[in-house]
This record gives sequence, C-alpha cells and structure tokens, in this order.
Amino acid sequence: MRNLGRARRAARRSPGRLLDKGERAKLSGATGSEVSLLGSAEAIGVQGQPTALHYSRLDHLVQQVARLYRKAHITAEDWRYVNKRVRHTLGLRGRPTRAKRLPDILTPEELRQILEQAYRDRGLYGLIVRTFFETGLRVSELVAIEVPDVDLSERTLRVRAGKGGKDRLVLFTADLAHQLRAYLGDRTRGALFESNRATAFSARRIQQIVKAVARRTGVDKHIHPHSYRHSMATFLRNQGVALDIVQLLLGHEDPRTTQLYARLSLGVAREEYDRAMASLSRQPTAPLDHVTQPPRDERAREELPARNFTGETRR
Repeated sequence: MRNLGRARRAARRSPGRLLDKGERAKLSGATGSEVSLLGSAEAIGVQGQPTALHYSRLDHLVQQVARLYRKAHITAEDWRYVNKRVRHTLGLRGRPTRAKRLPDILTPEELRQILEQAYRDRGLYGLIVRTFFETGLRVSELVAIEVPDVDLSERTLRVRAGKGGKDRLVLFTADLAHQLRAYLGDRTRGALFESNRATAFSARRIQQIVKAVARRTGVDKHIHPHSYRHSMATFLRNQGVALDIVQLLLGHEDPRTTQLYARLSLGVAREEYDRAMASLSRQPTAPLDHVTQPPRDERAREELPARNFTGETRR
C-alpha cells in the first residue's frame, strides 16, 4: 500500500510524465476505483506517449482479461480466434504502428573488410560470416543446419522448419562450396558449424561472434547476423535480380508464390544468383576472393584419416 500511495502521488504531481518500470509494477495492483482516484489528468502525454495513468488503466484491464481467460481455459489457438473476433466486434482495424527504420546495409568494401577480419580471427568465423551473406539465412536457421542438409554438388542448404514452419532451399557459390568441403572433411553428421566441443553453436554465440568481428573491423554500423540477410537481398536487387526470386531465396511468404514447387524450383533462381555473385569477382577488390587457402575444421579428429581436397587419403 505504501508503494501504491507513492505511485499515486507521483501521478498527481506529474500527470503527463511517462511511467517507469517500477511504477508500472506498483500501479498494476490498484483497483479500478483506486486508479480513478489518481486524478482527471490526460491519459496521453507529450507527443502522444502513454502516461502512468494510461498504463495503470491498461494493466488493470489486462488483469481482468487474464482472469477471464484463465477461467475459460483459453489455449493459444483459442486466444487468436477470440482476439480476432473482439477486434472485429469493436471495429479495430489494422495493427499498432511503430517506427520503421531502414536496416544498415553493408557496401562491398565493408563486406570485404569484415570477411578479411573474420578469416584472420579464425577460419571458421570467416565461413560463418560468408555463409550468412551468401545464403541470407536467419541466425536461428543457421544454427539448425546439419551436415546432411548440405548438398555441395548442387550448392544448396536445406532449411528445415524455418520461419513460418516452411522448408526451403538456399543457394551458395562454388567457392564457398569448396571451402565447406575442406572444412567438413569426412564428417557426415552433426551441426554444420561446431564449436571446439563438437556441439552446435547457440544463436547467442553466433551473434557474439558476428558483432565482435564487425567491431574489430571498425565499420561504423550496427552489424548483427540479420545485417547480412538485408545486405544480400539489397545486393541482389541492385544487380537486377527479380523480386520474386529474392523472395524465394529469402523464404518470404507471398500470396502469388505460396505453392510448394515454386519454392523448390531453383533453375531460374540459380542462373540469376550465379550471375549476380559472379559480378563481385570482377570488382578490383573482390570481397569473396581474398582467401587463398580454404579453412579446415580446426578440431582434431584422430580417428579419421586426413584427406586432401581431391578426397584421397594422405600417406
């Protein structure tokens, strides 16, 4: 009650002030009559931002709705239906608006710098960053890729149950296929990219690697795994690749391209993709051609014979 009283007095003194986290927790315990006693101040503050009074009323409403849903044993699917019907009954159209910010896009020169830094830090880090850019994978999809999902001859990765529960194939270049072949060696199972403990990287660890590499490079942009997905899509579009092909490679859902075989037919997509990626090699400082020696898997495998790039066992 003491905390609730303090929150009441703070709301009276500054009715337009925004509610902080602690005050929201205090006011959430107020009853409807208590909330009404906080004063007749405006519920919306400066620049349309909700105030403490506004949020306290909503928190009280949330508690009432939660009790009702709990009593009715509402499931997640039930909630979606009920929420949709309530919105329709109340005439609420559209979704809440939020600021739309353009993502940071890497230039070819910045990509080259980051790749060089990643390969200097560790060959595996270079492979991870390059795979992000060439495939446009989400971080959750990358950590779920296993060795059987990689087809080096067709240069495809199979994404199983990606966003929206959809399977799809993504492409990568012949040079990356050569490096992945050298990195995997004789390994036929497990995650595509493994740590020194032979376990799959977590999504959090991949994010840390990507951010650390970009920070050491000195690129003045907010770089994270999704940045390479944005950069790949932007690069393909700038090279004239059709929008529907970009959507196919990224796995974006579209009413005109929802058929299963449309997502799996990569004939035209492969030609467009290879033509666009080949243009990087024709630049004076090609970002994807600076590695002369493909990185090998750095974990010792004493039980497996060493092999060269042709697949022959070394003597």
